[in-house]
Amino acid sequence: MDSQISSLNSKVQSKDSEITSTKKELEHVKKELKSCNLSLNTSEVRLTRTYEVNEKLKELLRNSKEEEKGNERAS
Repeated sequence: MDSQISSLNSKVQSKDSEITSTKKELEHVKKELKSCNLSLNTSEVRLTRTYEVNEKLKELLRNSKEEEKGNERAS
């Protein structure tokens, strides 16, 4: 009977250690995920800004070309 109790206690300790290790790993993964999400959000903001600047530049180019055509016709 004592040997069974001892064996079960060992198993419980082993499982407790496994649970503790798994909890630490989970916390690490959560922190890493949070960091990745922050990085992704930053990249999305930069991409959006770059897209907006690109659209403005395309509009300026179109306007410039139209103005140039208008000047050629007026000449």
